[in-house]
Amino acid sequence: EVMKLGGVDRFATQLREGALQGMEAAPNRPADLTPESAQAYRDAINRVLEPDKIDAKLRKRIRSVFDPARFASFIALLKQPINVKMTKFESQTPTSDQVKHFFETLRKKPLAPARQALIHRIDAAGKASERGADVSVVVIRALLESGITAPGEAKETPVKAEGAPAAMAAVERKIAPIHDAVAMQNRAVLAYTYRNASDAELKQYATLLESDTGRWGMGMLSGAIKAVLGDATNELADEIKRVAADQRKLKQAESKKEKEQAAADARELKAEAADAAAEKRAEEKSGHAAATETS
Repeated sequence: EVMKLGGVDRFATQLREGALQGMEAAPNRPADLTPESAQAYRDAINRVLEPDKIDAKLRKRIRSVFDPARFASFIALLKQPINVKMTKFESQTPTSDQVKHFFETLRKKPLAPARQALIHRIDAAGKASERGADVSVVVIRALLESGITAPGEAKETPVKAEGAPAAMAAVERKIAPIHDAVAMQNRAVLAYTYRNASDAELKQYATLLESDTGRWGMGMLSGAIKAVLGDATNELADEIKRVAADQRKLKQAESKKEKEQAAADARELKAEAADAAAEKRAEEKSGHAAATETS
């Protein structure tokens, strides 16, 4: 009930869709991917981020912090008409053309500072932009982390394992500007999300989310989502590394097969050349013998 009323019941599906889109757009996506390799990575994402699997993990996380009194208060808050209305707005995914047209209108007539401030208050309390950015960088983070360690690798390369904290810090430095840029973009899109809400409704919603119960509940949901994202990223990083290793083995096998075929072709050409030379010598010898006999 908390997941549905809180608007996170769609999280698992949105995560997989976002990850698949992110794989195509990731700046650190391998540049030499063949169609077969690209499909192998998509299959890995589908396996690790299967919606029912992610949904079950999120439910488990939420149940792990269950507090009857607090959950009852939070559910009562989520059932308030203003939250139901705003959650409905938030569940609607705009097309790129709709957002583009909206922003073109904003350039001509910008939002009033007071309205912009209300949207920022809602986002700060509800953490929607932050969650969206976390989802957007899952694949980028997994690709980066997949180059740090793999299952069982620590025993083989202890120095590398000891350097993992520094490597992870490097990952965070690379991801931070991307994450912040996406969060900023998400905050801008919220102006479109709440376009049909009045200033009074925005203020009422912000006040609701900023209440003690609202902050506790939204923090609880965000914490559960972050934990699930962390586990999913680690699992996806391992899966990506395994897929990459499989693809390398496949390329090596294909290369070996091509080399063996090339060597076989070379031997065949050499044999054909030898046969042709022998035949020519035989013809020349036969011609010479005939000439001698005639003489």
